[in-house]
Amino acid sequence: MAILAAKPTSGELVDAKLVPFDSLYLDPNNPRIAPEDPPGYENPDDLFGLELQEKLEARVREVYKVANLEASIQAQGWVPYDPIIVWEHPKKKGHYIVVEGNTRTVALRSLRGDKLERERKKLDKLKKSPSRFAEELKVQSETVAKLEAIVAATTDLRVYPVAAKSVSELLEKLPRLLGVRHINHAQPWSPYATNLYILSLYERLFRARHGDKPALRLEQDLVAEVALLVSLGDTKTRRNIQAASAFTHFKREYEDRLPEGNSFGDDDHYYFEPILQNKYPQEQFGLTKDTLRLPTESEGA
Repeated sequence: MAILAAKPTSGELVDAKLVPFDSLYLDPNNPRIAPEDPPGYENPDDLFGLELQEKLEARVREVYKVANLEASIQAQGWVPYDPIIVWEHPKKKGHYIVVEGNTRTVALRSLRGDKLERERKKLDKLKKSPSRFAEELKVQSETVAKLEAIVAATTDLRVYPVAAKSVSELLEKLPRLLGVRHINHAQPWSPYATNLYILSLYERLFRARHGDKPALRLEQDLVAEVALLVSLGDTKTRRNIQAASAFTHFKREYEDRLPEGNSFGDDDHYYFEPILQNKYPQEQFGLTKDTLRLPTESEGA
């Protein structure tokens, strides 16, 4: 089953086009799944490698309920009710970074690949076992047929490319595309993912002004510029930047002290927001309006 999605916005996107599914790549700069040091978009060698894509796929499965989405697609067929937004790399034509729709891409990768292969093997085994119930063979045949129909429907996928011929153009347009959808709309990111994205916008502006050498610090005019990009107030934007920066530093310093197999989750980021929003905990933890990390003794506490 297929539905032609309406163009989600104008100006930032060009008309929808059909592209081979295998030309879609997960975005290592997506704040929800990115490695701690995202590669940016400039060098295609940092974006399309198989090892990186496998790591990103595993990360998507950690963060999102991909199995539920897979089950839904398998049951209902491929219904493109929500647009997949991509950017074709100007230095690697025919290679598309998925800037919106990474979870759906992972679900389709599984259904088209490992899932279909497993179900076909089950069907072959049933066909070689005449003592099996006929109903079991019928159900398995229907399962394989559904998956094959999904493969046929998604061999070429309808996507919406970002209207950006360069990395700088892409970075100008992404805040509106992602901000409207995930910060002030019906499908919000988690607070940590939102704040990481806002922090990344701020850091990009700061580095454009000062270069790579100075330590990151808060400058009000840059905070105001980011606030305008994501349609938030200046104070809220500043606190979001502070919370993301402080929690990221805390994770890096203390995660290896947790019991083996444990790690800090996005929910732990919540504890940093109340500290930054209320005067009393700010005083107790030694924070100011310019703080980007907790003092060492406060982190230890």
